[in-house]
Amino acid sequence: MGAPVRLTGATRRRLITSLKRMRRLGLNPKYDIRPDEAFIFLDINNIINFIVSRLPRDIKGFKTDAYREGDLLVIHIHRVGEEHV
Repeated sequence: MGAPVRLTGATRRRLITSLKRMRRLGLNPKYDIRPDEAFIFLDINNIINFIVSRLPRDIKGFKTDAYREGDLLVIHIHRVGEEHV
């Protein structure tokens, strides 16, 4: 058997590169990387803003809302003046 896999060296650098990419996209992850485990914390509002910012904005007369419903993130595109039920 080989040596146990650890989050060090090249593996750690690739993980940090991915986290930096997330930061450039506006997700602003907080993280704690240890040799045996890693924790990555993402603010749900940053995730919502990231998704909504990539939707088309030029749909005239429509508005985009995002909200959480249980375990789901709901993106609701609706006519201006109407709200979700």
